[in-house]
Amino acid sequence: MKYLSLFSKLFLALAVISFASSCGTDDTTTDPTQGPSTFLEDEAGFLSTDATIDAGDVINVRLTASTGTSLLNTLTIYEDGFEVDLSRITIDGADAGANPKLILGEDVNGFTYDISITPHTTGTATYEFEVADADGNKDASTIDVTISSGPLTLELATGSSSLQLGSESLFEVALNATTGSAALSTLTVYEDGVVISDLTRLRYGAVEIANAFDANPFTLPVDDQAGFAKSIWIRSHAEAGVTKTFTVRVEDEALETADLDIVVTLGTIATPFDNEYTGRLVYNADGQNFGGLDLDTGSNVSAFDATADIIDSGLDNNDNWFRTIEPSNGASLRSIDTTQPELFSYDNVSSKEAMIAAYDSGQELFQSGTVNIGDTFTAKVGTTYYIFVVRNLVETSADNFDYYEFDIKQAY
Repeated sequence: MKYLSLFSKLFLALAVISFASSCGTDDTTTDPTQGPSTFLEDEAGFLSTDATIDAGDVINVRLTASTGTSLLNTLTIYEDGFEVDLSRITIDGADAGANPKLILGEDVNGFTYDISITPHTTGTATYEFEVADADGNKDASTIDVTISSGPLTLELATGSSSLQLGSESLFEVALNATTGSAALSTLTVYEDGVVISDLTRLRYGAVEIANAFDANPFTLPVDDQAGFAKSIWIRSHAEAGVTKTFTVRVEDEALETADLDIVVTLGTIATPFDNEYTGRLVYNADGQNFGGLDLDTGSNVSAFDATADIIDSGLDNNDNWFRTIEPSNGASLRSIDTTQPELFSYDNVSSKEAMIAAYDSGQELFQSGTVNIGDTFTAKVGTTYYIFVVRNLVETSADNFDYYEFDIKQAY
């Protein structure tokens, strides 16, 4: 046919347009922005992949960062997604200055930093080294670091694991506890395999009653859950001549345990005391009667007498009775230790050994506090021990006939 069909003409027109377009220049294509890049150098002395290190070791990495289309701006170091405290980081052996750290000078064009980090204490943590450029583009290198855990341990820091006590008393156990694979959680004290239920018999960290356990098992303070070097105090049993085993157990969050046994024997020796004097009076030292006490004979003597072992302190500047006592002529006066057994009293002291134990654990006094009925003191003169109690106290307002009434036990 001489004439092309309409369809054929359209096909040829489209082919020409397509050919013309293919011969032109494409002005719409641009290169994408390239961010920074980081990697950890694989060199001796530096971690570059996931690793396990010993407790107490430092994490050392050599981080290299390169620019993309923008200059480098910041370096941020994370542990499990949180910025690592600046005090734990050094860069090239110096203080990092900040975290995030601002990249300055020639380092904006790329750097290699030697980074040291004081690690976490237990388990595994992820450390991330993130570099950002001036346009906010970022790249990061990460490693998982696991702290190698030895077994959970509980050891005696000082002292003996076998004790001989003269009588029922609080004894100290100095402990060193180190973690294994998990943080410590509780401490439990047993007596012959039975959990001690009387919490007043147990103290943590200090001997005062305010430090008594609030439960047994005792939940360790947060500061001690990563390990501790601390003392506990245990009130011994009361049966003379009996040996018992006290077990201290620490447990961690992984339910691992470590035990320490302390074997305690109460002595069978009970030497009777030598003398007891009752109803012995000592007067206001500034009054008309004698203000001193000869402990050896239980006699009321002058406060200025060479035999006076304990003397009254007399009156203050307003002529008020101090109602305090003092040692004299080389005698040693002591208060009763507040950590004595709860049933401790003057009346229950029946042996020289108990008197010596009370004196040894007491606090030296150069003057007592205000004396009250029932107050008990110990004393030593030469090699002789005394314990005495205030049975009565009379304070007069119209004259200076004030006095104390003491009972005294003596052991040579």
